[in-house]
Amino acid sequence: MKQLYIVIILLIVSCSTTKNFSEDKIHYRKTACLGKCPVFDLYVYDNGKVIFNGVNNTKIKGEATYHISAQQVKLLKGELSKLSSVVDSESKKGRDLPKTIVNFDNKTLAFKGNKNLIVFNNLLKQLDLLH
Repeated sequence: MKQLYIVIILLIVSCSTTKNFSEDKIHYRKTACLGKCPVFDLYVYDNGKVIFNGVNNTKIKGEATYHISAQQVKLLKGELSKLSSVVDSESKKGRDLPKTIVNFDNKTLAFKGNKNLIVFNNLLKQLDLLH
């Protein structure tokens, strides 16, 4: 009987964990530099939910939740699709540049500089998250 309870508890825990990670999401992260670069994590879910976690040099420290339109989510995904082919060739070199890391569609894009991320930069301005 005790083993049955353990199996039931494991099933409940595994189902609830799966539910939390079932949504597709974009994870956009900026790392630190030697100066005052913003350091944050930004999660954008398919349903338009946006979670911002400001770490350093951002207007908001800690976690904040927002919502954007389905059209904005589509624009972000479209930009990432185009970006994946040009990231390596246009990545800047430099010791003090923050690293940008984007996880999307089971891919990880990592580079320095962010001139190709216009839609992401506009979203950050729209939500007024950076100094």
